[in-house]
Amino acid sequence: MDKNRRDFLQTLTGLSLAAPYVSRFTQPSAAARRFEPDFSSAHDALRALREGTVSSRELTQIVYQRIRTHNPKVNTFVTLVEDLAMERARQADEARASGKNWGRLHGLPVLIKDAFETAGIRTTCGSRELERNVPKDDAVAVARLKAAGAIVVGKTNLPEYAGDLQSYNEVAGTTNNPWNAGRTPGGSTGGGAAALAAGFGFLELGSDIGGSIRTPCHFCGVYGHKPTLNVVPTRGHIPPLPGTVETATDLNVAGPMARSAQDLILELEVLGGVRPEEALAYRWQLEQAQRLPDRVRRRRPVLSCGLRREAGSGRHGRSPEEGGCASRRRLASEVPSPGKLGSLYSIAGGGRRSRAEGGADQAIAGVEE
Repeated sequence: MDKNRRDFLQTLTGLSLAAPYVSRFTQPSAAARRFEPDFSSAHDALRALREGTVSSRELTQIVYQRIRTHNPKVNTFVTLVEDLAMERARQADEARASGKNWGRLHGLPVLIKDAFETAGIRTTCGSRELERNVPKDDAVAVARLKAAGAIVVGKTNLPEYAGDLQSYNEVAGTTNNPWNAGRTPGGSTGGGAAALAAGFGFLELGSDIGGSIRTPCHFCGVYGHKPTLNVVPTRGHIPPLPGTVETATDLNVAGPMARSAQDLILELEVLGGVRPEEALAYRWQLEQAQRLPDRVRRRRPVLSCGLRREAGSGRHGRSPEEGGCASRRRLASEVPSPGKLGSLYSIAGGGRRSRAEGGADQAIAGVEE
């Protein structure tokens, strides 16, 4: 009897000590309970992961299920790495269960433009010349995403050597706009913008010289930011060709893409900073974004790219073909055909504001088929 009583008391003591931790995972916040994995923001996904509403394995499985269902219509990827992603998701869950924190993106599925080198994963930059290129090292920006705990879903499509405002190449074919498969998603980070809009990942690593982040974000109704030159290291970006000496860039930058403006800040904070070899001599940190006065915010939406969330607007549809942010049948007229892209870009270069640059001034709507 004494032994049984002692065991019973020890069990009660153990339960009382564990109660705060059990409560933390069995009673997630209201926001975490409302989490919808298809089109939620990266912030919402990370909250759900932290609070145990969803595991990294479950979230990654959902992403790949959406890819299997919807990607044939939009063709957003050059290379997918499901086995590698699921194994890393398993490791992320085990690390979290043991109390380890990989970083700010722990267990989050993300996308990488196929212009950035990825260790052990084919990197083509859309060129037949690099169709079998498998780098040994990650680009600096890719390494930072991984170091923060991100899970790479795959490499997104682009024009050859990221040199166009559409997303076609001979390796992977043409990427279509997920809101209307008869339209272009823009380029050169068109595969990434289309994948975000279709719910194939939560963040994208893109690059931009003259609109390669901003244009596809506007065409696909997502968010993108072209950072100041050298805020995000571009070492490991193609071009230049692998193995060549990197020279000073001509306004080319790496930058974040996401489904919310808040997520852009998060990704940029992960990506930003001097190159590793330069960090031995000096370091710097991005300042926190400042909120503009209300009188300024009322005059103009404070979004450099993507869609404007108007009062009463909803979210993306449950599939790439369903309605969009403002549920008006306008996308077909807002997104130009590939033949018009060159003229629009020329107009923009001449000092006039084109549709392709009008992100903050226009709300992108979806089309019901």
